[in-house]
Amino acid sequence: MSQVKGTLKSKRIWKTQRNPMHKFQRKTKTMKQSVQIKREEKEKHKKMKEVEEEMKKKSREERKKKKKQLEERKKIQEKKLFESGNVQVIKDPKKIKRLLSSKKLKRFLFKVEDN
Repeated sequence: MSQVKGTLKSKRIWKTQRNPMHKFQRKTKTMKQSVQIKREEKEKHKKMKEVEEEMKKKSREERKKKKKQLEERKKIQEKKLFESGNVQVIKDPKKIKRLLSSKKLKRFLFKVEDN
């Protein structure tokens, strides 16, 4: 049989026509670059997540501090009101419902005591 020049039906390239090292080097260069870029993106993403978490923690702590301050102020105001003697303690649930439904709620401070 004589050898036919060119390609086969399967489009296989003859060894003499190929230059595998050159292609391999080119592929590895681009692959290394792409892998490095992906790695850098992952690192950036991790750093951004860490920064966001720190910001969230700080905001949560600030909110907690504000809530504590407000609660302390309310407690101090209640103590002052009870010390002055201008506060009524209402224990009857019917009266509490009636007063809560009325519009005069803003004027008064009610403290419910459970027995």
